[in-house]
Amino acid sequence: MNFSKYYAGILNLNFDLIKYRPLLIISLHDKHRQFQRDVVPGSLCSGERTPLQILNRDDIPVFLNSYYPKEVHCSSTRFYETSFKNFVIDLDASKSTGISTVFDFAKGFGDHIRKHPLVEKVKILFTGNRGFHLHISLLQRKTFEETKALVGSFQDYQMPFIGVIDTNVLLEGHFIRMPFSFNTKGQKFSYFVDKLNSFNLEIAQEQSDLLYKGVTGE
Repeated sequence: MNFSKYYAGILNLNFDLIKYRPLLIISLHDKHRQFQRDVVPGSLCSGERTPLQILNRDDIPVFLNSYYPKEVHCSSTRFYETSFKNFVIDLDASKSTGISTVFDFAKGFGDHIRKHPLVEKVKILFTGNRGFHLHISLLQRKTFEETKALVGSFQDYQMPFIGVIDTNVLLEGHFIRMPFSFNTKGQKFSYFVDKLNSFNLEIAQEQSDLLYKGVTGE
């Protein structure tokens, strides 16, 4: 795969999401793991090293030519962010749970969250392996404590889930997979699945291939 060509398109598409967020990458050459999870948004305040980041679109070619990314992850918070309008809930399924079962839960849970009066929209991201992320947008910004309480209220959803519903992605220093990033474990690209009515590994591979071809033209 031509990851440089692919990420050149995807990073431009995702620029508003990644701007001012520390990045964590897995390089094609596996030599840039020094940009790891201890690099958090508050690190500039404490005088620690400057985290890897992209601040404008002109940084993208330099980033690609310097780090040769295979996977890209971004911090769940921006620098100095104290309130939230957008956040993520991570559904991490157990290995014994079929991917279609996890998808059905994600769709049902997403529909449940959409009914909340403070929620503007919910998008469901397949992570490229076994899990899903719920990308949630609120109608107005809320403090960390308000957002944490809101996330807690979502969990009155009654459908059982075999796995972990990770709400700690609100915390500083937590990294999430950037939408459309490659997943080395699953060997697929992550992408939004809101419009799909069913899901299995064959569909996942087909959609991943279509995404790559659509971005690179290959």
